[in-house]
Amino acid sequence: MARIRTINPEFWEDEKIGMLSYGARLLFIGLQNLSDDKGFVRWNATYLGSQLFMYDEIKSDTIERWMNELRKNELVYVYQVGNVRQIARIQLWQDR
Repeated sequence: MARIRTINPEFWEDEKIGMLSYGARLLFIGLQNLSDDKGFVRWNATYLGSQLFMYDEIKSDTIERWMNELRKNELVYVYQVGNVRQIARIQLWQDR
């Protein structure tokens, strides 16, 4: 279930955020709505696209590119669950 979240005002000043593409920034904001209270979210491009970009025609490879941007910039940490499924933990503002 999506949760009501606010965007910290420092989000816009953060240099890591500023170096992301527009799509990766929007994905990062959306992840905050999808995550549980500990910052964990299902890490799958098809799932994220269906939840966050349902009205847009964005291909999974584009979403995967944005996901990789977030991962490379250490804004999410990805964990393997079982043989197939992955989850990510958002680097929450209070952790920074």
